[in-house]
Amino acid sequence: MGELPPASKVSGHELRLTKLEESLFELLLNVVKDKGLQTTLRVAGGWVRDKLVAVYHPQLLSETDTASPDIDLAIEGMSGVDFVQHVNDWLVVKGEAPHNVGVIARNPDKSKHLETATVKLMGVSVDFVNLRTDTYTEDSRIPTIEPGKPEEDARRRDFTINALFYNLNEKKVEDLTGRGIEDLQDRVLQTPLDPFQTLLEDPLRVLRAIRFASRFGLRISSKLEEACRDEQVHQALRNKVSRERIGAELDKMMGKGDPLYAWQLITSFRLASILFRLPELFYRCVKPSSPTGVVSEAGNAVVVDTHRVFSDGMRTVQNLHSIIEQFHNNGTRLMEQCEVDEKRLMEYAAFLAPLAGLQYKGEKGKSLPVIPYLIGDQLKLPKRDADRVDLIVSTACSFQRLVGEWGKRGIPRPPSMAADRSDHEGAAQPHADDATLVEGPGLSPSEQQYRVNLGLLLRRAGQLWKASLLVAMADAVRRVPASSSHATCDSPSPPVTTGAPSSDVPSVPLNSAQRDLVSAYKAVYESVEQFGLVGVWKQAPLLNGKAVKGLLPRLRKDSEFKAIMDKQMEWVLSHPSGTINECTGFIHQEWDNFSGLSERVSARE
Repeated sequence: MGELPPASKVSGHELRLTKLEESLFELLLNVVKDKGLQTTLRVAGGWVRDKLVAVYHPQLLSETDTASPDIDLAIEGMSGVDFVQHVNDWLVVKGEAPHNVGVIARNPDKSKHLETATVKLMGVSVDFVNLRTDTYTEDSRIPTIEPGKPEEDARRRDFTINALFYNLNEKKVEDLTGRGIEDLQDRVLQTPLDPFQTLLEDPLRVLRAIRFASRFGLRISSKLEEACRDEQVHQALRNKVSRERIGAELDKMMGKGDPLYAWQLITSFRLASILFRLPELFYRCVKPSSPTGVVSEAGNAVVVDTHRVFSDGMRTVQNLHSIIEQFHNNGTRLMEQCEVDEKRLMEYAAFLAPLAGLQYKGEKGKSLPVIPYLIGDQLKLPKRDADRVDLIVSTACSFQRLVGEWGKRGIPRPPSMAADRSDHEGAAQPHADDATLVEGPGLSPSEQQYRVNLGLLLRRAGQLWKASLLVAMADAVRRVPASSSHATCDSPSPPVTTGAPSSDVPSVPLNSAQRDLVSAYKAVYESVEQFGLVGVWKQAPLLNGKAVKGLLPRLRKDSEFKAIMDKQMEWVLSHPSGTINECTGFIHQEWDNFSGLSERVSARE
């Protein structure tokens, strides 16, 4: 960041500005002075809050938070568009080129309630808007806007920690609610005005409260917590807020901060049924493809216990975080090399895992999976996200079946295998680089089958395999009785405590049966490396499609071609030291089998 200029004083503490910020603010003040403008410039919103978090609780900020963010500038007595015009006029007088100005029109659905001028100055994106006061009607979260004073603008904001200004003219932070700095110091979230009225005016603030609380580890005040649970506020959230805004807020919770704390607040405030709208969906449900423990049949219909769904989902999320923490403490860092995006998707997958296999009838009568519907159609997140969450859940079920099968015979201990492929004629070295091959003697038939089953599952899950394995483990642990006395797999979830962030609450220890189950999954995790399957999802077949068709000129049917390619991959997985020549012989043998089958089918027809 380099040398810092003199700091501005904030209640006896220092607010550090970067040299870039100092230069930018000096430029804006020179515009006001040289143009003779009768206005005061104030930075508002998240920039001020995050600067103060860096003073009081620097451990709460990630590396991305400490980078120079966009700046929101509130103008007193003038519109943002008019002020930016003055900036460009001043630049021209100084012999500099004017900057392109983007004007963001009012778009209340995107929380843009005033026309905003946006311009990039010194490489920093700055939004200019005038101070305002809001008036809401009962049936809309979109307010009537009028120019306002600084005190009015501060009071109409959602939370005291977001109602702080940095006065550029006086180089000081203004806490016009009188509570913002204290709340930030004490890590308390509350509203400037009555919390019930504040949430009722804009019910999206319920989700914003959860987002800020989980991001900064804040305790929600008792009055705000009570308002977050109010049914009138819930009804307003259903009726006044678009699904896109709801999905966007939830997604921010999953991508930054403490997602477990966010889920705890969501379930404690009874918001899960609003985020994931199930009643209308389950009116069209069909029998799930795999039993989940949350559905029952009533005639031809399927009845879903929605309370049980979200209760079990919360338990699965709690297990997920406990398991990751325990692995981390034991030196196994399953998610260390995973992208933030994978962790975000894993949160959704864990919470929705109790719905695995459940389907519903679409508009054209086609049976469709529920989970992509909830992520894509309900939360309006990208289709790729919906498909990947569904993939994590479906492959988690496959991991559970694999562990169950292995558990009957004991988790296989992968041997070392001889794989000196360089001595084999026709060995494919690029193939060897895609997946880490293990060394030693050959595989027994049972070990070959283990490697094939695990390898095919990894190829389905791809890069998401660790997330899938963790979700499988967390959901499986949920199904094990929490204690040996009177507990069953159908035991309800323990009550969720909202008084403190999840990092302040000790994780629930596992009993012996649950620890044994976790050990079985850990053995599977270790088998991936020991069987030489790291990166197998990127591994190409020894013979590509063109080569296979060249070997089998009589091959015509796409279904037979796909079957041969699939069989080839199974052979490669069971023969990690196999050569191209050996694989070619296998392909010819498989073609004879397929040819015979086709002839018998043709004869019957």
